Amino acid sequence: MRNHLVGVWVCLGSACVWGQAAGTWDTPQGRMTLQQNGKTVEGRYTTDNGKILGVMNGSVLEGVWIEDGSAQRCSRPAADGRYYWGHVRFWIQGSTFRGAWNYCDAPVAHDGEWNGTRVSEGAQAGAVAAKAGAGMAPAAGGGGYWMLEKTQMIPPTAEQLGSHCVLVSADARERGMRLEYSCHDLPTGRTLRYAGNLDYEFSIPSPMKPGMKMTGQGRLAAQSGNWGGGCSVGALTIIPSMSAETGANQGARSSGEVIVAAPHCSAAGCPSLVISCTIGSTQQLEKQWIYRWVK
Repeated sequence: MRNHLVGVWVCLGSACVWGQAAGTWDTPQGRMTLQQNGKTVEGRYTTDNGKILGVMNGSVLEGVWIEDGSAQRCSRPAADGRYYWGHVRFWIQGSTFRGAWNYCDAPVAHDGEWNGTRVSEGAQAGAVAAKAGAGMAPAAGGGGYWMLEKTQMIPPTAEQLGSHCVLVSADARERGMRLEYSCHDLPTGRTLRYAGNLDYEFSIPSPMKPGMKMTGQGRLAAQSGNWGGGCSVGALTIIPSMSAETGANQGARSSGEVIVAAPHCSAAGCPSLVISCTIGSTQQLEKQWIYRWVK
């Protein structure tokens, strides 16, 4: 349920290059293959169709693992729609690395349980030869940036709600979301009401480019029912998951920051980037900000 590694800065005089992180590694999660593009790293490993997405900070990789299944199911999906994921942090030393991981939005733990040994070297996209005067690696995406193309709301559908639930309102405003619905409980004959709000605020660089920092803060409030909510940038968490319920814990706050990753960028450009916020109880409302790459 976890995997991945990092690169290292090597400076020769005035020229700095990324160290070699791409390649094949033996790990407790099976054979792992890594690809690196500048500061971003993407990898796959054999356990449960595992995937790694991350950004390097010096010799440390901060990222997420994603799998088809694990011991804990998260309350919201990762960027590719799978519900089994968590954070990882890896430190590389020559041909070995030491790693820490955890489930969902929990801080990394289990230090030293996900280590690896390099089996073979691999090509490193966007890197330059390690020699004096080589200069910096080409900018990911060929020097372009992400521009907001559209926003969209994904409410619960009639099929998701089922024949015994009625959607009252699903609203995604500029800085907040509200979901309200009611369900008829067949065993008791009672009508159960669910209502909750998620407020959020982001600090987004303009123009937004790979490697830049984004920050976010959010507040979750429950008017009735038990609720969860949070926000992500691609596969990375920017506002960690919060929970709130009617009664003692009616409100919760959370904040965080991420380095915007570009795992699929090439010299030609980068794919679209999605910022996503969700709020849910037994049903879920999602708002997405979709950024298109322009040059």
